[in-house]
Amino acid sequence: MSVRKRATAGLLLRGLAVLLMSVLLGGCAGRPAGSLGAAPVGEAEDGAEAPKDYGEIRLGYQFGTGYLPVEVMVEHRLIEKRLGNVKVTRQQLGGGGALTEAVLAGSTDVVFMGLGPFFVGWGKGIDWKIAAAMQDMPIGLNSAKPGATSLRDIGPEDRIALPGINSIQHVMLAMEAQKQLGDPRALDELLVAMPHPEGERALLAGSEITFHYTAPPYLQRERQQPGIAKIVDSYETMGQKHTFNVMVVPAWFKEENPELYQALVDAYTEATEWVRANPAEAADLMIRLGDRTDRDELIAQITHPDVVWTIEPHGLMKIVTFMKEAGFLDKAPADWREVTWENLHHLNGN
Repeated sequence: MSVRKRATAGLLLRGLAVLLMSVLLGGCAGRPAGSLGAAPVGEAEDGAEAPKDYGEIRLGYQFGTGYLPVEVMVEHRLIEKRLGNVKVTRQQLGGGGALTEAVLAGSTDVVFMGLGPFFVGWGKGIDWKIAAAMQDMPIGLNSAKPGATSLRDIGPEDRIALPGINSIQHVMLAMEAQKQLGDPRALDELLVAMPHPEGERALLAGSEITFHYTAPPYLQRERQQPGIAKIVDSYETMGQKHTFNVMVVPAWFKEENPELYQALVDAYTEATEWVRANPAEAADLMIRLGDRTDRDELIAQITHPDVVWTIEPHGLMKIVTFMKEAGFLDKAPADWREVTWENLHHLNGN
């Protein structure tokens, strides 16, 4: 049973109080009505204290090499290694919007997503913060349009696939559009929301999709095909390395499950360090889980100098400041620590 749905008679009054508070404050900004923390420690029949049941933690994430540490954490049972009596489940969704909806609907507890949908949710009042950055990794725009070399070659007949509106791919495309076209939203009418695998298939199939803003391994795999060219990548747009994905934890989950939260952070940190130290084994894991990229290519992506497996956030303030200026957000945080949990505050983030 999920930690959100476990209820006991002893928590009835507390649950009613939370329900009343959610009505007063609005459902979007806090935890979903009916959510409860893990069950309290019980007693064995002989009167001895029974092991604490931490219930179920549900992890939501997307597709691509960037989510490798999540797979490592789950496959190596790193959360269970720390707590024992906990059930870890995972689900892959097509974009940050779907992950946001899953959190609000109460069907997912912790999500791994790009900075775009995280900041949009934060700006709309969702009470969540970043518990860990996932990596520095460039994403980019590929083209199947003959002769295209820049955004100026994108015409009204073209279509650009990306994971979703307000995705980090959308944000980076808008930032580049500001530089090349003088208008961050100049290409918005041409966008088509598609999960990375579908966008790759559409681009290579010669469909109406002529451009694809995507992430590894799709980014590199597309460029290996005849007729597919690189237009720009996000490091060029930003002028620096930047965080791509982040682990996002709602406030209610952290507050009601402090031991589980700490185990999650520690497990994810261990998974990140393992990926950095074991790139070949990490590539084998991806292939075992269904990735069809060549093994040597995966190892090259994991160990590329542009890719840094780290929980330290980079580029947050530059990205969120642009998002406010371009109309993605009505407000921006004053400091990166405002949108991250305190376990990151000792790091040199920006």
